[in-house]
Amino acid sequence: MDAEENSEIILGLKENRIDQSVLKDINAFNVSSIFNYEAVKKGESYFIPAGEIHAIGAGVLVAEIQQTSDITYAYTIGIELIPMEIKGNYTPSWL
Repeated sequence: MDAEENSEIILGLKENRIDQSVLKDINAFNVSSIFNYEAVKKGESYFIPAGEIHAIGAGVLVAEIQQTSDITYAYTIGIELIPMEIKGNYTPSWL
């Protein structure tokens, strides 16, 4: 990992729940109230279990090693939850 000073990553939720209120907060761009932010430094490494919500923040460069899987979920804030087959072609509705 390479990280600028005061960089952060998201590791999971503050409360271990996913329901309509979480999706409502995400769509309202109120993400700081639901996601767990972790300060990071250059040279650190993290183990993130399969299925854990995670994201990198500004100023962070990572090498993410994944186990082969047939599906992953990507959520672009304010757009939609998208199941994407890694081997297939998927065009999000917003393109």
